[in-house]
Amino acid sequence: DGYAGMFLHLLREYALKTGDTALLRDNWSKIEDIAALISVLQDRDGLTWAMPQYRVKYLMDNCESYGGMAAYMALRNMVGMEGSLQHRATLIRIRKGILEDLSDSGQNLFYWAITEDGGKSPSDWNRFYPDAFAQIFPVYYGLLDDQVSVRNNLWGEFTRRYAGTISGYPIEQRLLYG
Repeated sequence: DGYAGMFLHLLREYALKTGDTALLRDNWSKIEDIAALISVLQDRDGLTWAMPQYRVKYLMDNCESYGGMAAYMALRNMVGMEGSLQHRATLIRIRKGILEDLSDSGQNLFYWAITEDGGKSPSDWNRFYPDAFAQIFPVYYGLLDDQVSVRNNLWGEFTRRYAGTISGYPIEQRLLYG
């Protein structure tokens, strides 16, 4: 789920900053298991469930899963492994699911969740969490790098509303925003 993706993302950041590929090699089977969890939780629409027994697809978790799968592919390169078509397909399907099924184009933002019955939770800029905060996840994980106006609009609206108040939020939210 999102934690698996976040772990892989942070592991890649660590490896990039330290050059410590020995850690990666020594723990490669565990790293592969973590990446496999993302694929296991993926549904037919490309999105991942929060957990097998908790059937909700969150925007934040799916962005973390996307970032984690991208990080996993980079980690494979760092240890001299070829790319994986299966993991590349997982990455592409998550991105497609986010941009097609979680996008609320009529409101120029993203739904913050989809329930098992297909119900979509619309986001409200006036509610910080999860609604507004979730909107910066597609920006952070690079899902909108080829959609500059959408990316800039989301980031601009978020910072306009919340930049001055972010210091009052939990550390993990402040770190992501920073």
